[in-house]
Amino acid sequence: MSITNKNRIQGTILILVGVSLLIVHKIQGDALVHEELVFGFGIGCLSGGVAAFLGTFLFKKGKYNENYKIQEKDERLHQIWDKAGYSAYNLSYLIVLFMFILVSIFEISAISLLIALLVIMPVAHIGFTYYYNKKI
Repeated sequence: MSITNKNRIQGTILILVGVSLLIVHKIQGDALVHEELVFGFGIGCLSGGVAAFLGTFLFKKGKYNENYKIQEKDERLHQIWDKAGYSAYNLSYLIVLFMFILVSIFEISAISLLIALLVIMPVAHIGFTYYYNKKI
């Protein structure tokens, strides 16, 4: 399976989890013990999935599209893209948890933090790609 399809599947799963958590939050409402936690993770997963799609299409349509053509033949490049993708996803999950802390404790607007995540995820993917390209 190519890196593009893996990223799209992971993004779709994140979007589905986020939408389902938001639906549960909407239906259950006050019956949930940790209402803000469900809402925060729903928004975080949804924005992470959208960011995964943005990162995938940014590479596919941008100046890095030649990497998609040779990635199946070049094992080194395949390792770079795998490591960069996993590092970017790990960073986005940490950011989602940090955002939940900021929203719940300091009552900062969740929408502004989610916009920041949509920018950070593709940029992190590009940065980790450059980092692992020089390291491996």
